[in-house]
Amino acid sequence: MSPTTDISKDNNKAQPLVFRGANFNIFKVRIQAKLRSKGLWKVVNGDEQRDDDEDEDYDSKEDKAFDLLVNSLDDDNLANVSHVRTSTEVWQLLVERYEARTYADVSHVIHELLLMGSRIDDDMLGRILLTSAKEAYPTTVEILHSREPSPTLAQIMDRLLSKESETKRAMPLKRKVDDDQVLYTNKEGASQPWKKHAKDKCLYCHKIGHHAIECRFKKRDLAKGIRRKCLPTPEDHEVNIL
Repeated sequence: MSPTTDISKDNNKAQPLVFRGANFNIFKVRIQAKLRSKGLWKVVNGDEQRDDDEDEDYDSKEDKAFDLLVNSLDDDNLANVSHVRTSTEVWQLLVERYEARTYADVSHVIHELLLMGSRIDDDMLGRILLTSAKEAYPTTVEILHSREPSPTLAQIMDRLLSKESETKRAMPLKRKVDDDQVLYTNKEGASQPWKKHAKDKCLYCHKIGHHAIECRFKKRDLAKGIRRKCLPTPEDHEVNIL
């Protein structure tokens, strides 16, 4: 095989998707497309729920979705979600942290349109901003939509900017509550940030401290193609011997 062919193949390799804190809208589209292609998006957005504690198909999807999401984040963003345990929680934190900036991107688009000579009246600009901010601030946007008479562009921007400030002020408090919860959980094991309350019992391996969705024995068995409800208990062995 010639060196030219090798270089061509290297160039054609897909670059890994890593979110570094910029252009969240672009990352959002790409990561959703990847999750959808693997049949995992409904698990992340909450449309698909676990039927029961032994829903192995759901657990497998959740493990894959969580793995795909956390491994698409750089170290800073990974640290921001390190205290949560499900793909849905990871996604919610990312949206809370970055979606609020969406309408600012629309302002840039508006500016570019004006430079190109396009004429956009204030009513249209207001609708563009509301559409852009709908996912980040659904309640606020709904209230603004329902007002009679319709709010002016200035009123819309003032309300959205005010909401953004409220969100930013609330985030440090939310992180403190999350940190306190993690510290409380780890009183007996500070070096284990992922350790759960001792009352959590795995229905798969019967050990204390985690759930079946996190069980390394279950993941090991699934990787080997072994599918069963749970591992046999010592009592089961004794019965078999007798």
